[in-house]
Amino acid sequence: MGDEVNNYHSEPSDIYKHKNESIYSGDPTEVAVYDYFIIETFDETKRYIFYTNLDYQFASTYTFEMVTGQEFATASANTISTNGISGSFKFRMIRDGSTVTYDALVVHDIKQFAIGNNYQAFLNAKVANQTAFIDEAVEYYVGSGNEFYLDLRMVNNQGQRIPLAQTLLDYTLYQYDTGNFIEIAAGNLDDYIAFLPNNQLQLTPLTIGGTFKLVVEPKYQANSMQVAPLEFIFTVNNGVNVYTNQQLKTYFSNYNVHTINIHASFIAELSSEQKNLDGSPINRDPTVSNPVTGNVYQRYSATIADDTLTIQGNFMSIDGSTLPFNNASSGSGTVGFAQSFEVINVKVGMFYYGMGPSDGSTNDSSFTMNNLIVK
Repeated sequence: MGDEVNNYHSEPSDIYKHKNESIYSGDPTEVAVYDYFIIETFDETKRYIFYTNLDYQFASTYTFEMVTGQEFATASANTISTNGISGSFKFRMIRDGSTVTYDALVVHDIKQFAIGNNYQAFLNAKVANQTAFIDEAVEYYVGSGNEFYLDLRMVNNQGQRIPLAQTLLDYTLYQYDTGNFIEIAAGNLDDYIAFLPNNQLQLTPLTIGGTFKLVVEPKYQANSMQVAPLEFIFTVNNGVNVYTNQQLKTYFSNYNVHTINIHASFIAELSSEQKNLDGSPINRDPTVSNPVTGNVYQRYSATIADDTLTIQGNFMSIDGSTLPFNNASSGSGTVGFAQSFEVINVKVGMFYYGMGPSDGSTNDSSFTMNNLIVK
């Protein structure tokens, strides 16, 4: 350090680490719960918890003024009105000549808190003759290879679906052991599960092979805003979790992925590069030099001969009924014996698994699909 004439130097100081943490990141020291709002106390600081789409009218001796966050709430005389989106704001409370500024948090007003259609399909499969499956469902699989999220249906008092990413939830994890589910202490949760932003979750390798129960409920529940908690039971493997058509395309073709767990029913669709100019699928076998085809989900290698891939369908469905049809110009023409009408020489399908050489040498690759409806 210096001014190009006078220079100064010294031994470096100890590293100083600054942690910018909100006072609300810890647990409140006191909580007061009312019918439609909650007051949290953090040492000497109070924060109000309001719900979306509600008018909060206080006694006529109160007057409120907005300081910040007008997109989340408005104030008029003795009434605070929340809007339909969640977020934080500040307001002034004026009463008997004194003015106090408070923080406030608007959370979604959850009127319906239920299991979504996808996990419900698994629960239905646990009951005989409730689904198209012959055997009753036993295990629901979740992978530790990437994040996952719970299938929840949340609706507000306007009848609108509440996005999972905008909801504050509390989770409790239990592990199955000799006939019982034992709660995992809060101090040990990091060894089992990571709670990521937007209610995404990721299991650790320690959980692989175990069976768990995850209980979830809204973080804030005023007296008149109570809902019953929900529970999800699952067994963990080392696979990845898939919710969409594109995710399945990506992981099915990834040689490093050997187990795929499907958590949603969806429609099978071709990417634009998998179609001819007329919209029909590219109807040909994949090759090393030209691997792109009209197979919706394709895993192809001419050299890897010891691959394994398992799909755990979790009793979901993949609907390919709207996929485009092949025609004589799609890539492989027609079969030679057709006379009075065209019979297309079809080379593509929903799933294509072609791992290893095709020259007759040893090939130990295998593909297994469990508990999945493909239609």
